[in-house]
Amino acid sequence: MKKYILFLFLVGFLLAPAFSFAQVGDVDPNPVGDCVNLQNNLRYRDRDANKNGEVSTLQDFLQSKKYLDSEPTGYFGILTLKAVKNFQKENDINPTGYVGAVTRAKIKTLTCDDMRVENSTIEIFNKQPGAIKSITAQSSNQWVLAIDLLSHNPKWIPGVDSTGGFFINQNTKIRNLTVSTNTKAYDCGVQYADGTVIGPRLQNTSSFISNIQNTINKAKTDLGLIGEFGYTAYFDINGTNITAIYMQCLP
Repeated sequence: MKKYILFLFLVGFLLAPAFSFAQVGDVDPNPVGDCVNLQNNLRYRDRDANKNGEVSTLQDFLQSKKYLDSEPTGYFGILTLKAVKNFQKENDINPTGYVGAVTRAKIKTLTCDDMRVENSTIEIFNKQPGAIKSITAQSSNQWVLAIDLLSHNPKWIPGVDSTGGFFINQNTKIRNLTVSTNTKAYDCGVQYADGTVIGPRLQNTSSFISNIQNTINKAKTDLGLIGEFGYTAYFDINGTNITAIYMQCLP
């Protein structure tokens, strides 16, 4: 009986760690993808204890970039020194193995700046109303339009409502957006005497932009509306690029 109890005790003792390990996992304090902004200069034989845990942070970064094969230990040893030197060589930094201001800044650039680009939101608008304030030619096939983005007036029904007040714009939101010859430009179409309507029709982008520019210039010259007049249209926008322009077709 005593042998049987002793046997159960030993089995339980051996299995207990297995169950506990199955339930508890390691948590990486600096997972790959985090912004690495080291605050301390690091050198050979430094330890986490006197560097606020940043030796492990450095090692985690080096491992994520394939400079270091081993797991973070919190001790700046020979392998970490070699990894730092290799990183410095590939990034045109004097390979001393010392992680000073230059090396720390490079690590921050590679992790934090890349992270900002990946996480940045590209704004996309469809049929966004806007008033073109000015047009600047960048080349023969590219223009930058300064556009005051407007808000839809929910009371206006295109083609039906002729009471005016087509847009509401409480806050000016000027954006500099790019148009190229790849941007699609549409007019309002045409209605024939028999009632047949064709449109909107795809136009030559260069001619379309030229006509808008002439309209803006005429308004400023003839009416003196400097800084006030804007050619209103609708825009499909992806980031800083206009992919399509639609002429405002009033009722």
